[in-house]
Amino acid sequence: MRIVNMVQSWSGFKKMAEYKEFHNRRRVFMRTLRKFTCFVLAVAMMISGMTFASAASQEAKNLNKLGLLLNITDEELNQKLDRVIGITMVLKSLGYKDEDVKNKAADNPFVDMDKHSWAKGFAAVAYENKITTGINDDAKNRQFGPANELSKKQLLTFMLRVLGYDSAEAWTNTESLADKAGILTDNSELDHNFTKDDAARIMYRAMNAKLVGKEGRLIDRLVDKGKVKKENAIAVGLMEPEKPKTLEVESVVASNLRQIKVTFNREVDSATAKKLSNYKLTNEKGSSSKSISEVTVKEDGMEVLLTVGAPLSSSSNPSVLEVRREYILTIKDIKDTTGQVLAKTEKNFIAEDEQYPEIESLEFVGPRNVKITFSEPIKTVGTVKIYQGNSSFSAKKPEIDSAVANVVNLETYSSFKAGTNYTFEISEMKDFANYPNKIYVEEKTYEKEEGAPTANVVSADPAKVEVAFDRPVKGLTNKHFYHSFSSYVAKEIYKDAALKQKVSSNEYVSKVWVVFANGTSNDHPVTDKAEFNILGKVNALQIQDNWGNHFQDFRQVVHVTVDNNPPVIEEVDVQSETQIIVTYNKDLSAAGTYKIIDSNGKTLANPSASLSGRKVTLKFAKITNKTAILEIRGVKDNTFNKNEMPLERRDIEFTDKTFEGVISADFKSRTESGKIVGGEIFVSYEEEVKDNALESKNYQVKLGSNTEKLDGQSISFGESNKMVIISLDEVMAKKISDSLSSARFIMGQGVTDAAGNVYRDFSKEIPLTGVSSSTWQKGNLIKDGDITKVEFHFNRGIRNILKDTGVRVQITPGLVFDNSELLSAPELRVDSLNIKNEDNRIVEVTLSHDLYIADGLFFNVEEGTFEDIHDVKVSGFTTSLLTDKVAPAFATKDGKRIVKAIKDMPSDYYIVIEYTEEIMPDSLSLSTYEITGTDDFTIEGRPTAGGRKVWIHVKPKTGADFTADFTITQVGVIQDVAGNRLNGDNEAMEVVRDSSWQ
Repeated sequence: MRIVNMVQSWSGFKKMAEYKEFHNRRRVFMRTLRKFTCFVLAVAMMISGMTFASAASQEAKNLNKLGLLLNITDEELNQKLDRVIGITMVLKSLGYKDEDVKNKAADNPFVDMDKHSWAKGFAAVAYENKITTGINDDAKNRQFGPANELSKKQLLTFMLRVLGYDSAEAWTNTESLADKAGILTDNSELDHNFTKDDAARIMYRAMNAKLVGKEGRLIDRLVDKGKVKKENAIAVGLMEPEKPKTLEVESVVASNLRQIKVTFNREVDSATAKKLSNYKLTNEKGSSSKSISEVTVKEDGMEVLLTVGAPLSSSSNPSVLEVRREYILTIKDIKDTTGQVLAKTEKNFIAEDEQYPEIESLEFVGPRNVKITFSEPIKTVGTVKIYQGNSSFSAKKPEIDSAVANVVNLETYSSFKAGTNYTFEISEMKDFANYPNKIYVEEKTYEKEEGAPTANVVSADPAKVEVAFDRPVKGLTNKHFYHSFSSYVAKEIYKDAALKQKVSSNEYVSKVWVVFANGTSNDHPVTDKAEFNILGKVNALQIQDNWGNHFQDFRQVVHVTVDNNPPVIEEVDVQSETQIIVTYNKDLSAAGTYKIIDSNGKTLANPSASLSGRKVTLKFAKITNKTAILEIRGVKDNTFNKNEMPLERRDIEFTDKTFEGVISADFKSRTESGKIVGGEIFVSYEEEVKDNALESKNYQVKLGSNTEKLDGQSISFGESNKMVIISLDEVMAKKISDSLSSARFIMGQGVTDAAGNVYRDFSKEIPLTGVSSSTWQKGNLIKDGDITKVEFHFNRGIRNILKDTGVRVQITPGLVFDNSELLSAPELRVDSLNIKNEDNRIVEVTLSHDLYIADGLFFNVEEGTFEDIHDVKVSGFTTSLLTDKVAPAFATKDGKRIVKAIKDMPSDYYIVIEYTEEIMPDSLSLSTYEITGTDDFTIEGRPTAGGRKVWIHVKPKTGADFTADFTITQVGVIQDVAGNRLNGDNEAMEVVRDSSWQ
């Protein structure tokens, strides 16, 4: 029963009246207990002088487990020893049994053993092995003194001789040698009344003693000779279990939805075990749906805890495991402490969470601060009630610790009083399965902490150091931290591993991440074995805990983990004809550039890329039923070194995974003598559909507030399986004609495309229009690969081009085509119009000049230029280009690329390169360009982009020759603002010096 810090899982005491009754009963119980305690102490004092037979020592029990001491009853072990029993014990502790020494009885050299004939064999073996020489030196009348009392000195002498010490020296220097061997016990006063249990203590200590002149210990020799079973020696702790030859994962368990516990068969190297890239979490289908955000290595080094989902500092609702769902954890590249590398391992496990979160500890961490530690991470805080006696003690709302997810911190409005008991009632703290903790009550006595707070380094890499304090402290600024030199001061300090939340000097934290390098100026990367320092006080800011105890200056040599490995692709998931998700083995700093090409190298798409952690989502125009190649460049990880992945190509396959549904539905009545006798609905699909599109049950029309089914109407395909014609009877045709202005067409879920895909919004209503209305324009795209062509997309098929000159170009200032030459509107003209054979809803427009950007370009289309499949002339319209799929190019003049060297400020020198369209700044890096032909100038910092120009800051060396010619080469990939990329090449571009270049 716990008297202090009494804890009860208090599920029934929800009402205050019940709580008061419980508290009163507890006070009565405490008074009764104090009286009982006094009585017990009095009785204890009365009997303290009495002697009791002691139970078997642990050493005797261990000898019994080894099979070297059989009888360990209290009566047996409390016997005083004579010499014959003692020497027999010694021999039996070496594994000798009666049958082993029976034949040696005749060799007994001692004349006084007749009354102890059973022990003659043991005495002979002891003499033969120089464990005993007897009690006299008379060779003709050698005596052993079997009935003489055995002293501790004599037994120690026997055991020293067993260990290989010189026989004479073992007797003359018994105590010093026994102390050296580690077999001297603390009961030296028992040289007389020496019992069998006392002897057992010494003999067991001898098992762990080293042999003189030989390798190993006594226990090792006994195991080698088969006298003791190895598993028994391991069981009592004399031998370590054999370490496995290879590092392996013993188990993977998820007992809550936020954490995965990985147990190894031996201690792992903390640096490699903490790398997020060494773990991959997938579902049973192999899809990477969950991410691991943090790795914690436990103190034993054999257990690793993985946190699933983003930290609460980054997301209030992170994507965690799903209960009773099977997952696969892949682990690789982890080392043990000897440097052995774990073979790639996959472990299946099922996420379980059947337990309520439990409170493991509650402790005062300040005069107004309490730390509550749970058995698992908490998602939603509940309530904490505090009572001092029968009075409530007010507190603020609890908060989940930003650095430790299973810790909840609490601050009270007033200070606790030393020596005073406080009762805490905690409820409704919910885990990620939304299980609340049971109502929990604990009484704590508050005492002020007098010692100074301490710190230790958890981990370090070149960019940052993770520091843990033994309690919350405040007063922290970046100036309190430095490494190697006092000038190498930290740049920022954060309270979360994601480096999202900066630490302010007036808030209390128990763990911080100290950043020394972040890729900007004045970085001071941490090197291996650097001396890391924390100053207790800087200027007026003192680091201190909640009690005001001052933190003292701290110094520790850190071991830095450096990641020099480039990112690796884990998965390329073609999710649809318009989207791919590429997953890497670590977080990225640069998503890279991507290109989808066919087997002939023709570009199919230049996808846009969006980065989130280690996943890159690619989006592009629809590609169907093609085998292609995904080309990837410029991907960089988020480590300090920003390791770049080399060029990677992956084969991908686009299958039809989505159904785009209906584009348009057009009604056309059929009349005779001015009277409606029937009609047709022309349903245009985005793609070919199956024969189930001919089933009338799959279609409805909404006329005002009424919905009419089209059951029984005749249906057929039009010119292709992209067109369905619903032939209407007279009654239905009249209904639609009367309500055409508000009519809506509905396709049911029974219609699928040629690949069997169902439209995701099958009940969507689209306008039902008459064919007499003009065909509306859907969109325009610059055609990829051929930069003289533009595509017009219509919602209906186009049957005829009635006016070859019906499309004219309209441009605005800033439009760039034909490299850097800006031509007048008449100069950029339409050369030809062509209806595409494979899809008659697309008209291809061929221009007179190359086109590089979409902005500022418009087309005026005259009415009657096109005629649709219903013989309806398309109304005139003006349209702009919606999508730019053309890669940037170098702007040229007179056949040369435009590259200039200028001086912008008194000491700022730049090389300016002009392109055909606006460049994305984030696509530029320090390694994008190389200066060639001179070493007088070096590139400094990351280039910047301004519109179509890239500005490269260069630094001249002392004595640089500003009159010398030199060149520059674009070696890296750049992108325009639409994500189209221009690869680097080997062409050295001549730099034209401006007059300011001096």
